[in-house]
Amino acid sequence: MNDNPLFVFSAHRARSTLLMRVLNCHPGLVVWGEHGGILNNIAEIDNISRRFGPPLTAPLAERGLGEFIRWQTPIDFSPWRSPVSSDSLRASMRDWIIRTFRTGVAPEQRWGTKEIRYGGTAITQFLRELFPACQFLVLRQDLTELCISNILAPWSADDLRALGTFTDPAEAEAVVADCAYALAAVDWRLQQTLDVAGSTAMCIRSEDSANMADGIFAFLNLPLTQAIRDAITAVMERRVGQTDKGQSIGALNRDSIRQWAEKYIPAAQHEIAKNGLDRTRLMGQGGRGRYCFLAGDHAMRGSGRTSMGWVL
Repeated sequence: MNDNPLFVFSAHRARSTLLMRVLNCHPGLVVWGEHGGILNNIAEIDNISRRFGPPLTAPLAERGLGEFIRWQTPIDFSPWRSPVSSDSLRASMRDWIIRTFRTGVAPEQRWGTKEIRYGGTAITQFLRELFPACQFLVLRQDLTELCISNILAPWSADDLRALGTFTDPAEAEAVVADCAYALAAVDWRLQQTLDVAGSTAMCIRSEDSANMADGIFAFLNLPLTQAIRDAITAVMERRVGQTDKGQSIGALNRDSIRQWAEKYIPAAQHEIAKNGLDRTRLMGQGGRGRYCFLAGDHAMRGSGRTSMGWVL
C-alpha cells in the first residue's frame, strides 16, 4: 500500500480544480477535492496535545491527591495532566486520514488531496511528520489576476450585490483592499509551505500549468503514456467554471480592480512581512476586514470562525 500522499495547496480561483483534474488523468493517482480545511483543525489538536508532558495513567488518589490538598507541595504531582498521549493521538489522526483518503483507492494507487485552505508552517510540518514520504504541489498565480477572479466569481458577485451597490468608489476600493490583503496572506503561507517542504515540494505557476504536465509527473515519479497525455489534453480543452471578468458590480470591474489591486497588494505584502498576519482583519472582526471572505471562505462569513486555519 502506498504511503506517499500528495498534498496540493492553492489559493482560491488559482485553477486548482483544473490541476486536480489533470492529476487524476493518471491511473496511478487519485486526488480528492476540498474538504473544508479539516486537517488544519486536526493539526491544531495535535499542537495542543503536545504542549503537555508525558501521559499519566494512575488515578489522582494514587498520585497523592490527599497530600497535594494538604500541603500543596508533593513531589511529582501534576494535577492538570491526564492519560492523553500525544503520540497515540497522533497515530489515531494518521490512521483516520489514511482511512478517509484511501476510500475507493486501489492498493497500487497513490492518494492525494487538494485544498485552498492549507498553507503555512504548522500544517506543512504536521503532514510531513505524519507522512515522511509525502510530496506537495503548491499552485500560485499572479495576485492581481487572482483579486479580479475572487471578486468577480459568481458567488462573490452575488454576495457583494446582496451587500450593496458599490457605486461609491471608496466602498468599492475597500473591497479590493480587503481581498488583496487576504490573498497576500494566503500567498505568504504558500511560500512558507515551500520553505518548510524544501525538495519535497514543487511550485507551479497557474499561468504556466498548461505546459507543465511533464515536469509535474516527473516530480511525482509517475510515467506518462500517450493515452494519459491525450486525456490531459482533453481535460485542458474542457475548462469549466471560469470567471466572467467582463461584468461590473457598481464601480467594481476588471480595470478598477486591477488598478486598486496593484496598489494594495504590495502594501499588504510589506505589512505581512513586517508584522505577520492580522488575524482579526482576516476573520472580519473588530470592524475590519469586512470583505476578506472573498478570498474563498464565504461559508464562514459572520460566524466568528474560519476554516482557513489562521490561528496556526
